[in-house]
Amino acid sequence: MSSRISILAPSREFIDAEFAPLISAEELSITIAMRLASYLPGNVSKAQQTVTTGTADLDTAAVLDIALNASVCQVDRSASNKANILALFSKGIYRGDLVRNDMRLK
Repeated sequence: MSSRISILAPSREFIDAEFAPLISAEELSITIAMRLASYLPGNVSKAQQTVTTGTADLDTAAVLDIALNASVCQVDRSASNKANILALFSKGIYRGDLVRNDMRLK
């Protein structure tokens, strides 16, 4: 492994065409997915994150500098506005050995 650890494979963000012009190309390249939701008009009324444990395929293993079939976490995030329109959807893949998930249970 290299001395610089990459924890996230390049993520993919999908933004509703109505809202896409509100976010600059620079912001798209440097801002994490859920922070992009702050550029959306009105308030985000619903946001969801789904974390799925899986294994690295050839491409993911190469990008993250991990072994083939090493543990990864696939993370899907979505944000909808008050009209319940899906405004933002993102997919990311993180190294499984560097993921921490905290949940408040009560």
